[in-house]
Amino acid sequence: MITTGPAHISNWWEAVVWTLIGFALAVGAGSGMVGAYHARRNGAATDAVREQVENTHDSNLRDDLDRHERKLDSVDTKVDELAGCVKALSRQMESAMRELRAQMARQDAIAAKHHPEDM
Repeated sequence: MITTGPAHISNWWEAVVWTLIGFALAVGAGSGMVGAYHARRNGAATDAVREQVENTHDSNLRDDLDRHERKLDSVDTKVDELAGCVKALSRQMESAMRELRAQMARQDAIAAKHHPEDM
């Protein structure tokens, strides 16, 4: 009979069990220490990322994006209006050019009729 150790171990199976319990405690303590190390390391990395992405502006990013979207909508509306004006001017120019060509053709016909020698 073994008289040393926890609760006076009486056979070798108890010694094996107590050895396994001690080993499990050592592994648990070791993994806890490793976990604490990684937590500190990841905490530093998280702080670095947070510093880069944290909003330090007076307004929220969503509000900024919404405001810019409204401005873009306003610009889009104005561009559509200008495009309509350009189309209207283009139609007016085409009409004026047709009238000018017709008038020039009439003048050429009159000149050919009354001054055939100059043609």
